Amino acid sequence: FNKYSDLVGTSELRQGVADHLMKKYEKCRIDYEKHILITCGAMEATMSALLSIIDHGDEVVLFSPYYPPHVQQVLLAGGKPVFVDLDKSRNWNVDVDLLDKVMSKKTKAIILCNPSNPTGSLFSKDDIDKIIKIACERNLFVINDETYNFLVYDKDKFCSPLYFPEKTQNRLISCFSFSKEFAMTGMRVGYMFAPEKIIEKAAR
Repeated sequence: FNKYSDLVGTSELRQGVADHLMKKYEKCRIDYEKHILITCGAMEATMSALLSIIDHGDEVVLFSPYYPPHVQQVLLAGGKPVFVDLDKSRNWNVDVDLLDKVMSKKTKAIILCNPSNPTGSLFSKDDIDKIIKIACERNLFVINDETYNFLVYDKDKFCSPLYFPEKTQNRLISCFSFSKEFAMTGMRVGYMFAPEKIIEKAAR
């Protein structure tokens, strides 16, 4: 334990993460050596994702109300946060027309925190479909923060972009945390599931 370990995480842990995700999201096909990166919590996963894809001045869309650290991460990566207000009257769902209006040639990514921190609301399947469609049409990345994906108590059904891997066309970067789901906050462990090219950049 006093030696340097593999920077991307131990093989055993990455294999375990891949098995866990493929059990939860049955359509996903994951090669742990190519698609999984172990991080210091989900915060390092989202930060690494942004540093891997953002150039200075690129715009990143966030849904408001938003998780404040995501804004600071975009700024730290040299990006510009652009905000889209969620529709409170529709249980904080996405106004797709408004989302489309804020897009520009500089838009590089959309951050999706689902279930949402801080509202606690769930994005509907229809919202997820529309976000993915816009991302694919505009060649954008979706950074999918699923730290809270197990905290669903109502009859509403949780929907993840990972249920539809065929639609994401290698544009999806998903970030997870051990802290909440496994009550391991002190361990500061998280992970990223992403296309091989993103994992290669993030590992640097």
